Amino acid sequence: MPFHIDLRVDRPVLVITFDAPVKSDEIPAMITEVNSRLEHLDHPVYYVTNAGNVRLSLGDIMQAAQLAAQGIKPMLQSPNLIETLVVTTDSLTLMAARSINSYVFGNVKLKTFATLDEALAYVDTKDASSIKLE
Repeated sequence: MPFHIDLRVDRPVLVITFDAPVKSDEIPAMITEVNSRLEHLDHPVYYVTNAGNVRLSLGDIMQAAQLAAQGIKPMLQSPNLIETLVVTTDSLTLMAARSINSYVFGNVKLKTFATLDEALAYVDTKDASSIKLE
């Protein structure tokens, strides 16, 4: 798979990092894997999609957004999700990420960042003191 998923031990953060563009037929499996990770957590997390400079097609972005926001078990509606953060330097991916906060996708709120370090610094500014990490 052209991605890997990491649960950070130093912060309440689940990061999916794209190593290469995801193909359309890989998107459902990717969403299922992230959903499974979220379901099995014993504490809420910030979900970070780290696309970096990987360019995704508009169709793939829209398919992933629809499955994540409105699928059978919409990942972005998980009770273990504090907030969704997107890391990208690609203008098309950035535009698509920002469009998810619309009626079509259920007004999912997310924040965008240029680097993973910026996203993690944002998490650090939030009051996560009530979140117990195991």
